[in-house]
Formats: sequence, C-alpha cells, structure tokens
Amino acid sequence: MADNEVYITTTKQRSSMRQILAAIDHLHKKEFEAAITLAAAAEGQIAEGTIRHLFRIMRQKLPKADHNKVINWLKHPTGKDEITITEFEAAIVIARAIHKFVGVYESTHSRFETFSEWAVAAGHLPRKLTEPANRARLLGG
Repeated sequence: MADNEVYITTTKQRSSMRQILAAIDHLHKKEFEAAITLAAAAEGQIAEGTIRHLFRIMRQKLPKADHNKVINWLKHPTGKDEITITEFEAAIVIARAIHKFVGVYESTHSRFETFSEWAVAAGHLPRKLTEPANRARLLGG
C-alpha cells in the first residue's frame, strides 16, 4: 500500500448497512437501477441463517415468480435492451435487504424505520418491516 493510500476496514454488517442506506437515497432520487443493485448486493452479502426473511417468504408464496428478474437484467448483458422499472420494484428489493438485515443482525437503523414507514404509506408494504427501535438494537441515526 502506498503511504497515502486511503482505505477502510469494514465488516459484512457495516457494508450491507451502508449499501442499504445508499439504496434508500437512490430510491428517493428515482435512480431505481442503483437502488436495486445496491440493495440486492446488501441482501446477498448477509448470511442466510435460519430466519424467515422476506425473500424466503416471497419464494414460498409465489414459487413460480422470477423475484430477481430486474436484478438479473441490471447485472447481465442478456435480455432486451430496455425495460421499465417501477418504484414498487425498487422498494421491494430494499425491503428484502432490510428485513434480512434486521432478522440476521437483530439490529436496525433509524433510516430503516423511516423507509419502512414510507413504504407502508406509499402502499408498497402492508406493514412495517422492522421491530420497533426499543426492541432491536438501533444503529446510527
């Protein structure tokens, strides 16, 4: 490493949290491609564990649906050249990442709570994703 090299030391938990937070920022700027890509990366970085997180529930309830269609389109050169991505699709991928993060790490972030409330108000989710901050460890804020 060069003497003036800039670097960070991180963890899977910190990295996934930062990716989710950045995804939320991109969602609200209508940059759905970046929001989905970051949220999907965060979700994939979190160890599976035994929790019943949103993606598992989606696969159980709708086993024939392609839940990663937009994620895969964004990652690979295959498929048609142009697609339409909805706010709902971006919100659901972020919700998947948050739900898995909270379940695995048993902690939340104030912005996860705010996103969850926004997603319910926007009609994207039927109820909040996260435990109330007083029951889960609250990170950041």
